[in-house]
Amino acid sequence: MLFLACFGAEFIGDEQMWKFLQDKKRRIAAGEEVVKPFIVTGLFRYSRHPSYLCEIGMWFAFCLFAASASGDWFHWTGLGVVLLAA
Repeated sequence: MLFLACFGAEFIGDEQMWKFLQDKKRRIAAGEEVVKPFIVTGLFRYSRHPSYLCEIGMWFAFCLFAASASGDWFHWTGLGVVLLAA
Protein backbone atom coordinates (compact mmCIF):
# COMPACT_ATOMS: atom_id res chain seq x y z
CA MET A 1 0.00 0.00 0.00
CA LEU A 2 2.89 2.37 0.79
CA PHE A 3 4.39 1.63 -2.62
CA LEU A 4 1.14 2.48 -4.40
CA ALA A 5 0.70 5.67 -2.38
CA CYS A 6 4.21 6.81 -3.28
CA PHE A 7 3.70 5.84 -6.91
CA GLY A 8 0.46 7.82 -7.05
CA ALA A 9 1.99 10.83 -5.35
CA GLU A 10 4.93 10.76 -7.78
CA PHE A 11 2.50 10.72 -10.69
CA ILE A 12 0.51 13.63 -9.24
CA GLY A 13 3.69 15.63 -8.60
CA ASP A 14 4.87 15.06 -12.17
CA GLU A 15 1.48 16.16 -13.52
CA GLN A 16 1.51 19.30 -11.37
CA MET A 17 4.99 20.20 -12.60
CA TRP A 18 4.00 19.55 -16.22
CA LYS A 19 0.96 21.83 -15.97
CA PHE A 20 2.99 24.53 -14.25
CA LEU A 21 5.73 24.44 -16.89
CA GLN A 22 3.24 24.48 -19.75
CA ASP A 23 1.47 27.50 -18.23
CA LYS A 24 4.81 29.23 -17.67
CA LYS A 25 5.85 28.56 -21.28
CA ARG A 26 2.51 29.89 -22.52
CA ARG A 27 2.87 33.07 -20.47
CA ILE A 28 6.40 33.69 -21.75
CA ALA A 29 5.30 33.13 -25.35
CA ALA A 30 2.39 35.56 -24.88
CA GLY A 31 4.72 38.18 -23.43
CA GLU A 32 3.10 38.09 -20.01
CA GLU A 33 5.09 38.53 -16.83
CA VAL A 34 5.84 35.35 -14.88
CA VAL A 35 5.13 36.32 -11.28
CA LYS A 36 6.13 33.01 -9.69
CA PRO A 37 9.03 31.38 -11.56
CA PHE A 38 8.93 28.31 -9.28
CA ILE A 39 6.03 26.05 -8.40
CA VAL A 40 4.95 26.43 -4.77
CA THR A 41 1.49 24.82 -4.84
CA GLY A 42 0.19 21.26 -4.60
CA LEU A 43 2.74 18.70 -3.47
CA PHE A 44 5.47 21.26 -4.01
CA ARG A 45 4.10 23.15 -1.03
CA TYR A 46 5.43 20.36 1.20
CA SER A 47 8.53 19.23 -0.68
CA ARG A 48 10.75 20.91 -3.23
CA HIS A 49 11.21 17.57 -5.03
CA PRO A 50 8.16 15.36 -4.35
CA SER A 51 8.99 12.94 -7.19
CA TYR A 52 12.41 12.26 -5.69
CA LEU A 53 10.92 11.88 -2.20
CA CYS A 54 8.31 9.43 -3.49
CA GLU A 55 10.94 7.46 -5.39
CA ILE A 56 12.83 6.98 -2.13
CA GLY A 57 9.54 5.97 -0.49
CA MET A 58 8.89 3.35 -3.17
CA TRP A 59 12.35 1.85 -2.66
CA PHE A 60 11.76 1.90 1.11
CA ALA A 61 8.43 0.07 0.67
CA PHE A 62 10.11 -2.46 -1.63
CA CYS A 63 12.85 -2.97 0.96
CA LEU A 64 10.29 -3.47 3.76
CA PHE A 65 8.43 -6.03 1.67
CA ALA A 66 11.64 -7.91 0.83
CA ALA A 67 12.78 -7.85 4.45
CA SER A 68 9.46 -9.16 5.73
CA ALA A 69 9.34 -11.86 3.04
CA SER A 70 12.88 -13.06 3.71
CA GLY A 71 12.86 -12.64 7.48
CA ASP A 72 16.14 -10.69 7.41
CA TRP A 73 16.11 -7.07 8.56
CA PHE A 74 19.14 -6.25 6.45
CA HIS A 75 18.11 -7.26 2.94
CA TRP A 76 20.16 -6.31 -0.13
CA THR A 77 17.28 -4.17 -1.44
CA GLY A 78 18.10 -1.69 1.31
CA LEU A 79 21.01 -0.62 -0.85
CA GLY A 80 18.52 0.96 -3.25
CA VAL A 81 17.19 3.22 -0.51
CA VAL A 82 20.66 4.12 0.77
CA LEU A 83 22.18 4.79 -2.64
CA LEU A 84 19.19 6.79 -3.89
CA ALA A 85 19.14 8.90 -0.74
CA ALA A 86 22.89 9.46 -0.90
